[in-house]
Amino acid sequence: MVKLPFKVSARAARLIGRENVSNAEGAIIELVKNSYDADANYCVLYIDNRYTDIPAELSNKEYNEFFHLFIGLDSAYSKINEKYYLNENYSKNKELLAFFIGLNSIYIVDNGSGMNLETINNAWMTIGTDNKSLNYISDKGRIKTGAKGIGRFALDRLGSSCEMRTLEKTNKNGYKWNVSWEEFEREDTVIGEVYADISEINQEEFHPKIKEEVFNKIDLSEYDDEQLEGLDFERFKKGTYFKIKGLRDNWNEKSIKNLFAGLDSLIPPKEESVFDIFLFVSKSSRMYGSVQASACEDFDYKVEITVDEEQNVKIIMNRDELDLDQLDQDVFSLPDFNTFPYNKETLLARKFEQLYKIKELVPKYKDYDLSPLKNFSFTFCYLKRDFGSTKDEIFKYRKFNPSKRKNWLDRYGGIKIFRDYFRVRPYGDPKSSAFDWLKLSERVQKSPAGIGKEDGAWRIRPNQISGSIFISREHNVFEDKSSREGLQETELFEIFQEIIIQMINLFEKDRQKIMRSIKKVYDEKSEKESIKNEGKKIAQETVKTQKKKSETKKEESPIQKEKRLDKLEQENLILAKTVLTYDEVVEEKELQLKLIKALAGTGIALTSLSHEIKTISSPLVTRNQHLKSLLNNIANKKDEYEFKDAYKFIDLMIEKDKVLKGWLDVALNIVSKDKRRRKKINIYEVIDKILNTWYPSLSEKKITINLNKLDNMIIEWNAFIIDIESIINNLIINSFIAFQSKEHTGERVININLRANTSIEGGADYLELIFSDTGPGLSSLVKDKNEIFDPFFTTRTEDGTGLGLWIVKTTVQEYKGTVEVLDSVKGFSLLFKFPLRKDEGVKITNV
Repeated sequence: MVKLPFKVSARAARLIGRENVSNAEGAIIELVKNSYDADANYCVLYIDNRYTDIPAELSNKEYNEFFHLFIGLDSAYSKINEKYYLNENYSKNKELLAFFIGLNSIYIVDNGSGMNLETINNAWMTIGTDNKSLNYISDKGRIKTGAKGIGRFALDRLGSSCEMRTLEKTNKNGYKWNVSWEEFEREDTVIGEVYADISEINQEEFHPKIKEEVFNKIDLSEYDDEQLEGLDFERFKKGTYFKIKGLRDNWNEKSIKNLFAGLDSLIPPKEESVFDIFLFVSKSSRMYGSVQASACEDFDYKVEITVDEEQNVKIIMNRDELDLDQLDQDVFSLPDFNTFPYNKETLLARKFEQLYKIKELVPKYKDYDLSPLKNFSFTFCYLKRDFGSTKDEIFKYRKFNPSKRKNWLDRYGGIKIFRDYFRVRPYGDPKSSAFDWLKLSERVQKSPAGIGKEDGAWRIRPNQISGSIFISREHNVFEDKSSREGLQETELFEIFQEIIIQMINLFEKDRQKIMRSIKKVYDEKSEKESIKNEGKKIAQETVKTQKKKSETKKEESPIQKEKRLDKLEQENLILAKTVLTYDEVVEEKELQLKLIKALAGTGIALTSLSHEIKTISSPLVTRNQHLKSLLNNIANKKDEYEFKDAYKFIDLMIEKDKVLKGWLDVALNIVSKDKRRRKKINIYEVIDKILNTWYPSLSEKKITINLNKLDNMIIEWNAFIIDIESIINNLIINSFIAFQSKEHTGERVININLRANTSIEGGADYLELIFSDTGPGLSSLVKDKNEIFDPFFTTRTEDGTGLGLWIVKTTVQEYKGTVEVLDSVKGFSLLFKFPLRKDEGVKITNV
C-alpha cells in the first residue's frame, strides 16, 4: 500500500485571502486587529490616493514614468503618440481606470512588538498557524483577536504586492519582507513553490523610512488637536510597517467614509484609551485623523447588564425619559406603584438594580446546559428618534434635540458584539443584513402595540437602540466562521440570542408599565367616556331636530339665531372631541385585530394539540388493512377463539375514534354561529357542555376534571359563549400539556369552582371562578408570575405560542373582570372575578 500526500494549490491562497474577505474595508480591519494583537498602542493608516479617476491629461513627468507600462495595455491605448487617450470614451475604459487605481498605495504602521526571523518563518509564513490559538494572551495581557492564522491574506485582498518592514524593540536589526500575490496565480503551482523575499535591515533605517514614505507626506497643520490627540510620530521606533501596492479598489470619498465609520465602531468607547487608530488620506476633501467612538450620553433609558462566573445576572436600569417635575403625582397612587421598582422613591432616583439567574430569563431552556454562557456583559441605550405622534401633554417627556439623536443613531445605532475589545463584524452594521441580527423588526410586526395602548406588548424598534455585547475568547465558546464574518450559528448561539432579547424585554416591560399607567391616569381625568356619551346624545338630538325642521319651518329672531349658533359651536366642539376619541378607540381595536390575525395564522388550538391529533390519526390509514389481514388469517379456521385478536383491534379502533372525535369537537365547535352572539346564559351549563367535549381526550390521559357549584344555585350572565370557550379551552390546554411534562408526578386533576359573591364595599355582585390543577405549577424560574399573561411568553421550547393566557386575560378585561395567579403549595391556580349587572346574578332553585 502506498500513501499519497495531499497537495495544496497556490491558488488556495486566493481562496482564503482575496475571495474569503468580503470587502476591502474588512481586509484593513483584519490588519488593524493584528496591530492590536502585537501590543501596539498606535496604528496609523495612510491612503496615498494619487488617482481616484482617469486624469484628463498627463504631465510630461507622468508620461515618461508610465510610458513603458502603457505598452502592455490591450486596448486603443497600446499605440501611444503624444497623448495616451486616443478615444473620446477614454474616461469609461475600466482597464485604464484599474491601471491608475493600481498606482495608489496603502500604508499601515504600528508601534507594536514587531517580529524576529523565527516568528516570520514559523508563524507569519505558516498558513493556518495555531500560534495565536495556543498563545492567545499577549505580553501586555491582551486577549488576541486572531486565531485562524489566515489574517495576513487580507493583504492580497487590498493589492497585488506588499512590502513589510518589522523591528523588535530588543533587536538591533529588523527585516524587510516582499511578496507578489500574483505568484500564487501561476498554473500547476503548489503553495510550497511560491516564495517571499526577505532581507535584513538596520535598526537605524527603520524609523527614517517610515517618516520618508508616510509621516512626512501628512500635513499635520490641516488637523485640529482633537484629530491628533495622543499621536506622536517619534513613538514608532519599533513595530511593523506595510506598504501595499497595486491596489484593487478605488478608495474614493464614499469608500473612505465607510472605512472611517467601520473603524469608528471597531472598538467601543472607553474613558482610558489603550489602542488608538489614525486615518490619513491624501487629496481628500475631509480631514479624518483620530478614530474616536462616541459614547451615548443623551438617552431615554440606559441598561447595564453583567453576567458573572456563576451566571448571576445583575441589571442596572437608568431611566431618564420623563420630566418628573411635570409628572402627574396621582400616578404614584396607583396600586402597582406602591412596590419596587415602581414606587415613588425609585422613580425619582431614576436608577435601580435587579438580580436574576440566567435561566430565569429563558425558563423554556431550563433543561439545557447553559454553563458556557457566563462572564459577558451587555449595555444598551434606548433613544426616541423624535417626538413623532406622541403626546407630550400626556407623558411629559424630557426635552431633547431630535436632529442630533437621529445623526448619532444613524452612525452608532444597532447592537454590536465585541470580543476582547474588538468588534465582531457584521453584527449591528447599518449597511449589512446583519444590522437587525436579533430580528427586533419581526417582534414589532408580531406585537405592534403602541406604548400608550392598553393591550398588546410594546416592542423596541431596531433603529431606536444602540448596544454593545462584550464577550471573550477566555470565557466564551463562540467560534468564528471561516470567512471571519460573524460567529458560527450553533444552537448555543441561538440561545444566547434569546437571552439578549429577554434582557431587552425587561426594559420594554418597565417602560410599558410606566407609560401605560401615566396614560391611564390621564384618560381617567380627561373623561373620555363622558365625552363619547355626550357626543352621541348631541348627534341623536341633531338628527331629531333636523327632522322636525324639515316638517315645520319657523322664522327665528336674531337673538334666537345667536343662541342657536353658540350652542351649535359648543356642540361641534364636543362632536370633534368625540370623533378624536373614537379614532383612538378604533386604533386600539385595529391593533388588537392585527394580533388576532397573527393568532389566526398560528392556529393556536391546533398547534398546541397537533402532537395528540397526529398520534391518534396516524393509524387511520392502515387500520382497515390490518383488520382485513387479521380476518383473512382466521377465515378458514374453525375455532372462533381465534377471532379474539380481531375483536380487540376493533375495540381499540373504537376507543381511538372516540378520542379523535373529542379532539375534533374541541377544535371545530368553536366556530358555531350561535356562540358569537351575546345572550343571557347559565354559566354552569355552558362550562359543563364545554367539558363534555373534553372528556374523551382527558380520560385517555387519565385526567379527571371536576366542575363544582351549589346544587340549587343558578348563575345567569350576559356573555358570548365563544368567549367562555376561549377561556376554558386555553386553560385546559395548558393543564393538559403540564400534566405530560417530566416535572409532573402523581394525580392529574383539574378543578373548576363557581360561585357568586357580593363585594366587600357593598357594591355590585360578581361572579367568581377558580381554576386549579394538580400539575407541576409555575416554574421556579418565572420571577414575575404576572408575565405569564404577556403575549408570546412561554416556558416551552416546542409547540408553545405564548398567546393562550394572553387571550384569556384580554377576554376577561373585555368584561371588566380581573384574573389573578394564586399562590399554591402544589399545582397551578387562577382566580377570575367578573362584575355582574342588575339583571345578572344568582337564582336559588328548590331541589
